[in-house]
Amino acid sequence: MSPRTLAVAAILAYLLDPVVDWLEHKQVPRTRAIILVFFVAVMLTPWLMLRLGQGKSHGHAHDRIGLLGRIYVAVARPILASRTRSSLFLAVVG
Repeated sequence: MSPRTLAVAAILAYLLDPVVDWLEHKQVPRTRAIILVFFVAVMLTPWLMLRLGQGKSHGHAHDRIGLLGRIYVAVARPILASRTRSSLFLAVVG
């Protein structure tokens, strides 16, 4: 497994754990809650990318970045600006 895949999986697990905890609090068994949250995430992510990722383009490559792409760049660029920041980010989330 690549480090990038592992990092994405760790971030998703961290972000979705409160939802699983909430479902478990509502008397849903943890295994079922995990499966439910996984399928909702798998279905919701492509839909969001299609809905929010449709930016207006005037033919330039940089104009084709949709809303999600712009959000990603705004968040990721400062984190990836240096090896120190990237390592610190991975240490905090991992």
